[in-house]
Amino acid sequence: EGVDNNAPPGAGDRLPCDVYFDDVGLIPVQPFCPDRTAPKPGPKPDTCVNFFDLSREAELPPVYQKDKFVFESMDKGPQRIVTWGPPAGKNKLALHSGVVIHLPFPANRVRLQLGSGGGPITAIAFHSGGAVAGQAATQPASGVQTLEIVGSDITVLKVQGGHGEGVLVEVCAHPDDSGKPQSRG
Repeated sequence: EGVDNNAPPGAGDRLPCDVYFDDVGLIPVQPFCPDRTAPKPGPKPDTCVNFFDLSREAELPPVYQKDKFVFESMDKGPQRIVTWGPPAGKNKLALHSGVVIHLPFPANRVRLQLGSGGGPITAIAFHSGGAVAGQAATQPASGVQTLEIVGSDITVLKVQGGHGEGVLVEVCAHPDDSGKPQSRG
């Protein structure tokens, strides 16, 4: 008549569900999902320009653009690529009366490699509004020296000195990540 489902099974009774395992494989399960958020981008690299790939003793116009850096002669005369001066045998831009460098983007750090057999070379960095952001000068010693100016929103550099023997080997700029627009066309 009625079946008591709460009664304990007898020794020979079959249960309503029999399960048999021939082989068991255990799979580890991670308790947490892996982090799928995008990794934070690393620091942006410096953008540098030098004159090594230009022809030796080339004459450049008073305003010359290379890799979005604009080099403007302070005396509005032609600019020259020279091989004299340190480092020996490498092309570099002669400073003559000086050069104004317009950076391709606002920078928070600029680095200049300068050579001189004469007097010191000065570099002045300017904000986009025209105010001075910082300045540095080489030592009177001859050879290649590196100047670094740290600031914010640096867009223009004015480089001059060296008593007619100053040369620009390389200029580097690090993008300013302070939230200002990065591209200037």
